Amino acid sequence: MPRIFIKLLSFLVLFAGQFVMAQSYDADGSLKNAEYLLKQNRNYEAREILQSIVNVNSDNPKANTLLGKSYLAENDYANALKYFKVAYQFGEKTTIENLILFAQTAKQNGDYQLAQDIATDASTKIYITGPDRALLRNIKTSINEVRNGSFKEHVNELSQFANNSSGSELAPYPITDKKFSFSKSTKSEGGLTVESFVSDAETLTQIEINPAYGNVTNIQFYNEIAYLTICKDGLCNLYSANYNKNYRLKNVAPIKELNLEGYSTTQAFVFKLKNTDMMLFSSNRPSLSGGFDIYLSYRMRTEWSAPKLLPKTINTPGNEITPFYRGNQFYFSSDYHPSLGGFDIFSATTTTFIDFKDVENLGTPFNSVANDLYFKIYPEGKQGLLSSNRLGSIEGSSATCCNDIYQFPWPPKLLEIKKEKTTLTQEESETAYYNNLIDELKAILPLTLYFHNDIPLPNKTVPTYSQTYFPYKRMDTEYIRENYSTDNTNFFNNTLPFEYSKLQVFTSLIQEIFKSDLNIEFTIKGFASPLASKNYNDALSQRRINSFINELFAYKAGLFEAYRSNISINQLPFGETKSATGVSDDKSDPRNSIYAFEALRERKIEIINIAIKNDNNVIQLESNTNDTRANFNSKVDSVLVRTESESSYSITEDGFRTDTIVITNPYSEEFTIDSIEASCGCTEIDAQDSTIAGNGSIKIFAKRELFYGSVKPVTLRFISTHPEKQSSFIIPLD
Repeated sequence: MPRIFIKLLSFLVLFAGQFVMAQSYDADGSLKNAEYLLKQNRNYEAREILQSIVNVNSDNPKANTLLGKSYLAENDYANALKYFKVAYQFGEKTTIENLILFAQTAKQNGDYQLAQDIATDASTKIYITGPDRALLRNIKTSINEVRNGSFKEHVNELSQFANNSSGSELAPYPITDKKFSFSKSTKSEGGLTVESFVSDAETLTQIEINPAYGNVTNIQFYNEIAYLTICKDGLCNLYSANYNKNYRLKNVAPIKELNLEGYSTTQAFVFKLKNTDMMLFSSNRPSLSGGFDIYLSYRMRTEWSAPKLLPKTINTPGNEITPFYRGNQFYFSSDYHPSLGGFDIFSATTTTFIDFKDVENLGTPFNSVANDLYFKIYPEGKQGLLSSNRLGSIEGSSATCCNDIYQFPWPPKLLEIKKEKTTLTQEESETAYYNNLIDELKAILPLTLYFHNDIPLPNKTVPTYSQTYFPYKRMDTEYIRENYSTDNTNFFNNTLPFEYSKLQVFTSLIQEIFKSDLNIEFTIKGFASPLASKNYNDALSQRRINSFINELFAYKAGLFEAYRSNISINQLPFGETKSATGVSDDKSDPRNSIYAFEALRERKIEIINIAIKNDNNVIQLESNTNDTRANFNSKVDSVLVRTESESSYSITEDGFRTDTIVITNPYSEEFTIDSIEASCGCTEIDAQDSTIAGNGSIKIFAKRELFYGSVKPVTLRFISTHPEKQSSFIIPLD
């Protein structure tokens, strides 16, 4: 089994990390002591020693490597890569193991170019083994497939489980269409606490078990029997138990015919195939594949059959885990099959579990550059679950430390690029298409991105905008508590998520520009409230602009990296000099200087201008700086308007909300609709008519699924049948 995967396995099975450490001599024994502490999962103690070494000798490659590993053990990819970069720069005798680890960490940060560079460097070493060379080739293949657009893109939108916390929520297993079991782990000074629950829309029931057994890390309730994984002393085994209507377990006993002493057996999924109970599970027992592999067993009256290893089309030299089967589709997670980052979710077609066809990456948004696991579909087939530590998960010690459970509508709906119907010549058609894209970009400007006070912080790696947006969005209760106002409530419920949804549309349109090898220049203005000096605010505005730039290059796992030479940024960091008058600058009065609406609306950057260049032609897209929502809805030549006063909605018994929305064409020219696309797969659109007369109106009906009583903000894209005459336009639904 390749050494790189040891750390990833222990996190998934035991909610903790381990590493195989490179051995080297150091005079006073500090590095050796730190290595020992890391092996004991005592990361904080090891980090104190390593940080003291780096403070004196910042380019010590071994200390930086160990520091990187200490962060990686907690899935802090950003800090891990920070120290790995230093180790790579100064590591004259860097091992293949560490080079592979560095490349994989760069990949999980979405830094595909760096990952490819390191993998290429490692591949040239004369002392590389065949398995390591295959692993490096696999990393480079993954990067090429991402950049070539080989992975599918879907419009299905993921929403977070209401009971996610700053700990890790893992192992969702559907019970009924409204209930599922899951496990939650929390780190504290006393160690790791793992609890299991059953959740429905209203209640959360804890599953109790004698702690002497160990930690229940996953559990499936199937035909009056519970199948659970219990981990203790570093190993996991499968158990079965009876349970009552309150999910209280009794007669807990190991499944002896499936467990293997000295190895972990985990993540059982039981299902019926041809009237026979079958079980899929993952185990790291010795095999020809290596790592964790997936096995199949079937029930023989009172016992289970000897486990059968699935073929090499599924199991690889890496790790295959969290199996699931529905219909004729088999789903699993792997860190070796070509992926976006770490563990990705894959699907394959089979009815025999001997032959598997069409093994493919499930694509976005189900997969990310982080670890994506425990893919499951509810019995009714309309909704699914998975667990991921992707950016946007609730932060603990880092942005990617901890897994959250995500829900999504099912089946998947592919994202398709709409090709306009036209009888024009190819040249005229291309001109019309790009004019349409330009009009859509113009309609989005200015794109305004808001930030919490002093964010991003100085002297730290500048995060992407998404990394600042999600924590800021969760501060709504704090802002409303400290300074309640209708404006503040509206800002967090509407303006902030609305601008973020515009950013998603914006980046997808920019992708279309790049596909034709066009160049683009952004002009960005920075703002800040007047709490600090002008120099500080100028630097803060610059960091905020950089967060947008980092967001751009993190889009779709670094898709834009290949077009870096096509992008230029015209930065205008103005700091507080461009803040509105009347904003408090009294540090002793945070209610008005930080939490007041007048202050929070000034902490922003605005993308105000775009120049698209093709050879010697330059097309400037300009914007006003008026109110963003009004500007977005009304400034281009022919824009549809949502009439707020005539909007209404109703809630259906099956958990959907249907909005009735009046769309008005304020201009004399008729607007003909070819289609209406929603930014979220959770939305169905029905239009009353396909034509909006000049100065006329139509009604549309937007049916959106409720997630814990709320709907997600959605943008609607109205696509014209006459792209050479009319633009396509975007309207928000809150």
